[in-house]
Amino acid sequence: MDLSYSDSLIRIPDLSSTAPDLEILRLKNCAILHDIPSSLEKLSKLIELDLSGCYSVRHCPEIPCNIRTLKLDGNGIEHLPSSIEHLSQLVEFSLKWCTRLVSIPNSIGELKCLEEIHLNGCSNLQSLPESIKKLSKLKQLDLSGCERPKCIPELPSCLKDLVASGCTSLEYASTSFILLEKEGVQRLLFAGCDKLDEKVTEDVFKAHLLG
Repeated sequence: MDLSYSDSLIRIPDLSSTAPDLEILRLKNCAILHDIPSSLEKLSKLIELDLSGCYSVRHCPEIPCNIRTLKLDGNGIEHLPSSIEHLSQLVEFSLKWCTRLVSIPNSIGELKCLEEIHLNGCSNLQSLPESIKKLSKLKQLDLSGCERPKCIPELPSCLKDLVASGCTSLEYASTSFILLEKEGVQRLLFAGCDKLDEKVTEDVFKAHLLG
């Protein structure tokens, strides 16, 4: 079901009774949509949900456990529920330009299938949880434009792509994941991070020369 760009859509009905086998629901850029029914979590076969550009959505809805792709870009949400730990099949989690978002729950560390996290443009995000190092399949982390975090905590050794350009308050980033003997990291971007400790730069160069 694709209802993207439905400018007049205010709410969606209880789909658990009318479309119980729904696998994909796209509501991208439904700018005045604000009512997401709690029954959404009953869609046990839903694997993709796109609520990008739904500016009026202020609270993250309860998400079905089998979801694999979750896009909440440009929403008005401030917090994510700790219940996201139940999204055991989630592979891609996108929160681009959620400028009201201030925190990520520590329970995100339970998402063992998660490969991509996109947080670029989350200008009010205060920090990343320490539990992020538990994401044993994480390959890509985009923090570009996250202006408030002062530190990037220890990251999982499987990470291939770290983008932290424009993180203007960033002073320290753990680089232990790039110094391990493994197939090399594909991309490390710290452009515009003027406060970054010199030790981080030294570690990046060391990893490059060794690799």
